[in-house]
Amino acid sequence: MLTYPELRLRLKIDKNSLDSDCAFQPELYDEAVQLASASQVKAKLAKLRCKELQAKKSVELRKGMPKPTDTAVKDLVTADPEVHAAEEEQIIAEEEFSNCSGLLTAFDQRRSMLNNEVSLWETQYYNSGDIKSAEARIAAKRRDHGTDTSPAPAPSPD
Repeated sequence: MLTYPELRLRLKIDKNSLDSDCAFQPELYDEAVQLASASQVKAKLAKLRCKELQAKKSVELRKGMPKPTDTAVKDLVTADPEVHAAEEEQIIAEEEFSNCSGLLTAFDQRRSMLNNEVSLWETQYYNSGDIKSAEARIAAKRRDHGTDTSPAPAPSPD
């Protein structure tokens, strides 16, 4: 499985190799999903470990105190170094999951950007050098497919 930094490096789209970028997009997205899933499991396990440790410490403290109040036990559990370390691990795991979720969103956006780039090539936007004629071709294509209701553009004076 690729790591977070390795996947981040692969987000960039190369307009000159759209065929390979499109071909590898599903594989990269799958890698991002696997990484996000693994980090989510890690975050959930860290949360469970933290809760378990807090419960164990609470039971231990209640056994050693004559008449423990909930507030006193809670404060002592919160101040415990082991609990504090477990909470830090949980925070780090949650941050990792958050980053991986963002990476997954970025790969969704990459897919959309690839679709846009392919559409631009299909409409010969990059081939003509004339933006107005490219816009006219796009508008004509939309009218032909029934997705555009705007009037046809006026012919160019050229």
